[in-house]
Amino acid sequence: MKSWAFIYRIKGDKSYKKHRFTLGQYPAVSLADARDRAREVIQKASRGQDPQAGIVEGAIDQPEGVTVEDLAKLYIRDHSKPLKKSWTNDVIYLRNVTPVIGNRPAKSITRTDVREILKTVEDRGRLGVSANRTLATMRAMWNWGIDEGLVETNPCARLKCRSFGVTTWRSAFEP
Repeated sequence: MKSWAFIYRIKGDKSYKKHRFTLGQYPAVSLADARDRAREVIQKASRGQDPQAGIVEGAIDQPEGVTVEDLAKLYIRDHSKPLKKSWTNDVIYLRNVTPVIGNRPAKSITRTDVREILKTVEDRGRLGVSANRTLATMRAMWNWGIDEGLVETNPCARLKCRSFGVTTWRSAFEP
């Protein structure tokens, strides 16, 4: 899938970090529209504002609430990245979640949805390790969302990941 993207730096940011902003998917967004959106990004970045900050915060004001993808972005940006050295692992494990249920409101996710995600991760043949870590990351994300007032319940609470046919990691390699 092709998309228009723009790489920028925020004025006044001492880290000089490059940010990537996706302007839209081709052909749904024309070149002229992509250029207009890029100009808006340039203006915000030159004023020292983060152009992507308003996208996620704007989703909170929607009547159906924050989506799972927005919750994941907020969790990574506001909790995981500043507080954990292993924040990149959280990004990797949440990649199992966002393609499946990312566009749905976070408050509409049920335990059945979570079990289906874990089943697909386990079916990839990772001995249940990735599924367990995905569950732990999802549980932490929803708990953080509850603490921040973004969601009311955690569909991962008291849910245990079961490994199909493998009781321990070692037993998978023993004859």
